[in-house]
Amino acid sequence: MKNNKRKIFLTILIFSFLALSPIIAKANNQINLDQYGNLIGFFEINVTNAPTQITIKVPGNVTGYEAIDLNNNDPLPISYSNGLLTILVTNSSLVNISFISLNAAIQNGNLFSINLELPVESNISFPNNAVLIYTNSTIVSSKNNTLTVLPGNVTFKYSIANQTTTSITSTTTVISSITTTSTSISATSSLTTTSTKSSTTTSKLSYPSYYIAIGIIVVILIIIIAFLIIRKKT
Repeated sequence: MKNNKRKIFLTILIFSFLALSPIIAKANNQINLDQYGNLIGFFEINVTNAPTQITIKVPGNVTGYEAIDLNNNDPLPISYSNGLLTILVTNSSLVNISFISLNAAIQNGNLFSINLELPVESNISFPNNAVLIYTNSTIVSSKNNTLTVLPGNVTFKYSIANQTTTSITSTTTVISSITTTSTSISATSSLTTTSTKSSTTTSKLSYPSYYIAIGIIVVILIIIIAFLIIRKKT
């Protein structure tokens, strides 16, 4: 019964993401982790040395991915094998790469660990009530549940406290037009940082546009309503 409620919640959430993606898809370089260790993310990479291949290591079980040439909105050849996304770029352009991965973070009780290879400076959004225990990343800035970190091989270890409230505040950004075979994606909110390495703050997160903010608010409302309905049936 518990698994069925979880599936219903996650299904409502991801369809909300996809329905609102035309509004909020312009944000870039984002990794969103849910409370189960799944992730949804995307990068925008400026390719100037085409033709070339872009290779990105993605942990977990990748179930959906897409690459788009933003100069003309054409899809690019993309494949996934042995934990690697490979994108063929034939012309110099700005490339958007979107993906979904299940069980990307390794879970041990309430403790999660994830290793990421970031091609560009990225925002990492953590789940509700997450407590960051360790990171080797260089933190550019921190706001609510989101860390902005420099590119490279980064590791995050965090724990999830028991949820005691239905109030959700989220800065989650989502992808557009992604082809997926799973619906196990959840939202994120506030992050408590207890210890970090190289955590110098040098800049602030950029704020979303008016339309992006509207889309996020709608997603938050859908999440809260779905959560309350499921909880009421418990």
